[in-house]
Amino acid sequence: MPTKTRENAAIYRLTSTDYYKVTVEDLRRKGSQGQCFKCQQYFHNSRPRQREPVCMKCAISHETRNSPKPSETPVKCTNCEGDHTAKYASCPENTLQLKKSAERA
Repeated sequence: MPTKTRENAAIYRLTSTDYYKVTVEDLRRKGSQGQCFKCQQYFHNSRPRQREPVCMKCAISHETRNSPKPSETPVKCTNCEGDHTAKYASCPENTLQLKKSAERA
């Protein structure tokens, strides 16, 4: 998202387009912290190829798309070893979720 400059300031003054009223705002960041689809750890993406893949479903060293885990086998989180997938939003290792819980308390 470009920052407000003289060149793009006009877009922020826009109040209507045809018959529609509009308000132009800066892009808001998502509330997620980003989780690598390759190793399932937080705060980085899959670009650093040095990390070994870890399955999101069974926490074993293979890519999730190649998981041999049968559907009746229980899932396991690679981050906390809990009985949920690594993408579970309420995982105790998900520090963003912990921060939200603390703010509610």
